[in-house]
Amino acid sequence: MTMKNGDMQSVLDWLKGTDLAEVSFKEGREGFSFSMPNTASIPAFQPSRYVPVLSPAVGVFRKGSAGKAGAAEGSAVAQEAVLGMVEQARGKAVPVPAPRAGKIARTFASDGEAVEFGSLLFFIEP
Repeated sequence: MTMKNGDMQSVLDWLKGTDLAEVSFKEGREGFSFSMPNTASIPAFQPSRYVPVLSPAVGVFRKGSAGKAGAAEGSAVAQEAVLGMVEQARGKAVPVPAPRAGKIARTFASDGEAVEFGSLLFFIEP
């Protein structure tokens, strides 16, 4: 892999427009790493007020559970309430529980959408 000066400058220009302090790339025995100066002045990461709800399995996401409608954005949910199910092969369904009480701030998966383990399904605002 050979990078031209113009390519490296493009990476540096892109890095300056982000909040990243460092970027690295390696392919085989070659690569590069760029760091931004004065990273100590970058403010500390502030945790999100939202709690993510992730898919517990690979399968097809279904809102709600056995005859019950799923939680809609803005609706209140109790901790451990079932927000949906992930249907797997051979008819097995894995519940998607709310990790905290709060309200559904955002829904990311549609009913019938294929999801992977760890896919973001909802944000809950405690």
